[in-house]
Amino acid sequence: MLFFPVSYTMERDSEQFLTINCKGGLLAHIPFKQLFEWINEGFFCVDGEGTIVFANDQFCQKLGYKRNEIIQTSVFDYFYSDDYKKIARQKLELRKKGLSDVYEAIMRKKNGEPLWSRLSGRPVFDKVGNFVASVVIHSDITKQKYLEQELILAKEDLEIKIKTRTRELSEANQKLNEQIRERKLAEISKKHSEKRFRDVYQNSPDAIYIESLDGVILDVNDATCRLHESTAEELIGKTIYDLAPEHVHEDIRQRQPKLISGEINKFESECITRSGTVKPIEISTSVIEFNDRPALLVHVRDITDRKQKESLLRSMNLELEEMVRERTAELQTAYDKLKAEIERREIIHAELQRQKDSLRQILDALPNLVFVKDTDGKFLLANEAVARYYGLQVSEMEGHYDSEYEFTHEDLLLFKEQDELALQKNGELVSFPERKYHNIHTGKETWLKTVKKAIPAYDGKGMYILGVANDVTEIKKAKEELDRSEQLYRSIARNLPKAAMFIFDRDLRYILAEGPLIGYISKPKEQIEGKTIYETIGLNELPKVEELYRNILNGNFSEMEQTYAGRHLKVHHIPIRDDEGNIIYGMVMVFDITDLKDTQKELEIRAAQLQRSNEELERFAYVASHDLQGPLRTIASYLQLLEMRYKDKLGPDAIEFIDFSVKGAKRLQNLIQDLLSYSRLHTTPKPFVRVKTSDVVNVVLMQLKSTLEQTNASVQVGHLPDVHGDPGQLVLLFQNLIDNAIKFVKDKPPHISISATELPEHIQFSIKDNGIGIREDFKERIFEIFQRLHNDSEYPGTGIGLAICKKIVELHHGKIWFESEEGTGTTFHFTILKPDEYHVET
Repeated sequence: MLFFPVSYTMERDSEQFLTINCKGGLLAHIPFKQLFEWINEGFFCVDGEGTIVFANDQFCQKLGYKRNEIIQTSVFDYFYSDDYKKIARQKLELRKKGLSDVYEAIMRKKNGEPLWSRLSGRPVFDKVGNFVASVVIHSDITKQKYLEQELILAKEDLEIKIKTRTRELSEANQKLNEQIRERKLAEISKKHSEKRFRDVYQNSPDAIYIESLDGVILDVNDATCRLHESTAEELIGKTIYDLAPEHVHEDIRQRQPKLISGEINKFESECITRSGTVKPIEISTSVIEFNDRPALLVHVRDITDRKQKESLLRSMNLELEEMVRERTAELQTAYDKLKAEIERREIIHAELQRQKDSLRQILDALPNLVFVKDTDGKFLLANEAVARYYGLQVSEMEGHYDSEYEFTHEDLLLFKEQDELALQKNGELVSFPERKYHNIHTGKETWLKTVKKAIPAYDGKGMYILGVANDVTEIKKAKEELDRSEQLYRSIARNLPKAAMFIFDRDLRYILAEGPLIGYISKPKEQIEGKTIYETIGLNELPKVEELYRNILNGNFSEMEQTYAGRHLKVHHIPIRDDEGNIIYGMVMVFDITDLKDTQKELEIRAAQLQRSNEELERFAYVASHDLQGPLRTIASYLQLLEMRYKDKLGPDAIEFIDFSVKGAKRLQNLIQDLLSYSRLHTTPKPFVRVKTSDVVNVVLMQLKSTLEQTNASVQVGHLPDVHGDPGQLVLLFQNLIDNAIKFVKDKPPHISISATELPEHIQFSIKDNGIGIREDFKERIFEIFQRLHNDSEYPGTGIGLAICKKIVELHHGKIWFESEEGTGTTFHFTILKPDEYHVET
């Protein structure tokens, strides 16, 4: 095995040649690059990081890549697994220390196929001893590996003689590979320095000689001399016919032109030694330039040993074939019997598999957790419900032990005790109490009800444990919820005064009878709970009660009043539903409303009396206010007439007294008019209609036009939606609020802003002014009748306007309030129903 250094620029420098000094002063110039390509083995060169800096075509073709796809890539990327990559890195580190190596590894082709490879590596150092690169010879040993595997399999099936032959073949094959590797390494040496190539040329184990195109020997190495038992002087100058037996001369004449043209470059033939011995040889040729003339470079290998082994192999193959024929006949007979048995068993197996698949489908469809374990706790069978419980696949359960899952030590001990108890019962079904487990998969607490039974093992030896666990968590929760509900119902019923509660299930069985009236309107509690209506209701009333209870369970609500023992009872029939809306129980609630009935009668009498009193008061207010206006008008008129006629005859005091009297009469007249308007809010009801609020505001502004002009007031009106109400009352409402906004402004023009905001069921209106504001301590009094915050000399009025506004808003099912800041202004807010939302006749 030979190695030689290589330059990093070897591939790019195509003008470098290897010069061979031959005897007679002849020179052979062989291009380095051509030398690398002549080598039949793969060759590549890597730097210290494992980057490929050169690779010949043979290496690239074996991996299925083009040269430009491999250069400057990491050699470790082409190994089949991480283990082989690790070995390759270790080998590179050893080469950096000066060690050569030979090892085998699996590389990966471009198409993903494995490539068994033998890698022979050697370090290359520069003149000062620094590591430069590593050159590697790559041999494809895939076929060899496959052959070795076949031979290993053959060893197991064939007789001792066949095993012996296989070993001999393996040894022969190994020697042959060694010879091939040595030849390949010798060929690679052509790519290096002239001195080292001469060493390779002279020390190669293969015979190498150079011949002219017409077959004259021009140069030979020492191996050639040994092959022909002659000296170099004796061989140089002879023709290839002189070195071959006569019976192959014709083959030589026909083959020579094909060797020159490159059509043939490798073949087998025979040579003759000086003593006349004829030897089989393997020949590889290539055309080179020798002394400025084309010549043939010939590699000759003695394959006598290989031919002898091949002959032995053929002989052994004949013997093997005979043995195989005999054994085949025996095996055929056994095979026919075995085939019939296999077919019979396949039918049985198919039927068993069908039954097994059906059983598996049934088990997987069950909501219960079904499993089979051996006595060591290993799961032999688990359905999908078990796997889902653990958050695994069935394949991850079967064949694994219960101790592999995150059970507590207490749980595992309990499982063991349950299994032992089931084994002791010897085939009897053993039921275990409900128990709470922590489900690791869901993180939730789960209640399981488990039953176990010992069953015979599949092989008939020993016993297995069959277990079925039912997840009763929801049932447990429902029961707990039912208990809480029952306690809640009992607590409610016990604390309801003069009441009774009956709850029954779909079988018309009472599950609860509670309340102070139990035992008074029914049998005692002990004689009702747990019994059906058929056991507690008399035969005369039973059909009616049964029909009523069935209607409740069908979802019908109802209520009724009845009299019992001189008491008035209110009975409610109510279906009880679960969270999904399903009716699960019926309920009958009974209330003693005797006191309520008595109170209601008394209230009806008082309401009638109050109605009569209100009507009389309204008539009185209307008559009084109407009748009082006539005398007041007369007094005011005569006082004004007295002032006009006798003004010059009366003194200043008399004129002032007359003025006070006229103003007092007018104030009293305004007060009576406002009082009349307030009383008419109840006495003149009209049906509510859809009202355009913008029209209402326009009417009010027209009525107040002179006042607005006198005070130089400005009014800003936003978008006002329609409402549901009485147009006349709404005009009065807006008029009072806008008039107040004009009136209560001091030393500046009034500015009024009217806006609206839409609420879910109402429209909220806001009337904002820039007036004097309202003190916070007047907030509760301002809407009361006859409540005035200022004297008449400052701000005239009767104190009824805001009370009228509050009454109108309440009649429209709304509310009124204000926000104010003294000296800045006030905003009144009130709400009125949207159209068609609340149709009420007032």
